[in-house]
Amino acid sequence: MRVHKSCLSDGAEKRIPFSCRSSTAAAPPTVDGTTWNYTIYIARSQGERDCWGDMFSDRAGVNPSLPNVRQGWADIFSGGPGTAQRTHLLAMARRLANRGEKIYATPQSPASTSSPSTLTFEGTFSYDDVLNAWQLP
Repeated sequence: MRVHKSCLSDGAEKRIPFSCRSSTAAAPPTVDGTTWNYTIYIARSQGERDCWGDMFSDRAGVNPSLPNVRQGWADIFSGGPGTAQRTHLLAMARRLANRGEKIYATPQSPASTSSPSTLTFEGTFSYDDVLNAWQLP
């Protein structure tokens, strides 16, 4: 098994590492109890599997906070059997926002496991950031 990065990159953004797709070992279930299913993955068309491989071709992982990455997952794992894979990928991609990120998150009503808030800012704030925010109209 090749491991390139951990699932957390500097605590700032969540990345699904190359090893999560290349490992043949069974991964532990997520907090929601979802697991990756290779049978469902193998049953996808060759084009869908190629696209999945292309997403991870730089071996640095993908950033699931990007809408195009989540849409790619939805397109690759479309249809009935793909629902479990999409649910698992989204469960792996979730993380708790820090206090600063919560300020700018686009809330869902109410935020939940199946419909989390969307971050519009990732990272931490400096003292200067707070001072500049106080000066905004």
